[in-house]
Amino acid sequence: MKIAVSEYKDNVATAFDFANEVIVFTCEKRKVINRQSHKIDDQFIPLRGMKLKNLGIDTLICGAISNPSAFMLHHHSIEVISGITGNVETVLQEFLSGNINSPQYWLPGFAGKGCARMQSRRQRRGCKKGKKN
Repeated sequence: MKIAVSEYKDNVATAFDFANEVIVFTCEKRKVINRQSHKIDDQFIPLRGMKLKNLGIDTLICGAISNPSAFMLHHHSIEVISGITGNVETVLQEFLSGNINSPQYWLPGFAGKGCARMQSRRQRRGCKKGKKN
C-alpha cells in the first residue's frame, strides 16, 4: 500500500491544492518500508492527479482539498482522507493504527466531517456507522 501525505515543513499541508510536496510511504502489514518525497508543484489539477496515480498512490492524507481535486483523485481510485492536521510522521502512525479519527488530528472547521463524506473510510478512520461526530 502506498500512502501519500501532503507536506509542508514536516506537517500535513493545510490545503492539498496548494501543497508543493507529498511524502509517499510504502507500507506492508502496517509498517513503513520506504519513504520518499515527491514534488507536486504543478497547479493544474489533472496533472497533480496523474502524478499521484503514476506514483501508485492508494490513499492521500491531506488538510483541506477542493471538490475538483477530490473528484479527480476519486476518479483515479485514490482514497482521500481530508481535514487532517499534525506532524506527518505522527499522522501516518495514527492512520496505520486506525486512530486518525481523534479530534486532535482534525483541521479546525472539519470536526470529523470526513466520516460523513466517504462511508468507505469509516472502518479505517475509526468511525462507527450511525455515530454522529
